[in-house]
Amino acid sequence: MGRPSDQEMLSRITDTAHTLARWHTDSHTPDLDAARRAVLHALDIEETSEVLYRDLLHIEWAAGIRQRSAEPSPVSS
Repeated sequence: MGRPSDQEMLSRITDTAHTLARWHTDSHTPDLDAARRAVLHALDIEETSEVLYRDLLHIEWAAGIRQRSAEPSPVSS
């Protein structure tokens, strides 16, 4: 078996980061910081990956939902 090509290595990095991001984001106890780190590290290497940018949007959306659910609801008079 020969050495993997550059494209194959980039694909493996993208696939691994995508898997980690989804696992950290969609688990019963989400770790959005870990998900974000996985995606951002992979984007440093493969900056044109649409999959990773979609993952990042999903992570930030989930972070926004968690932030809003943690805020106290406004009191009506």
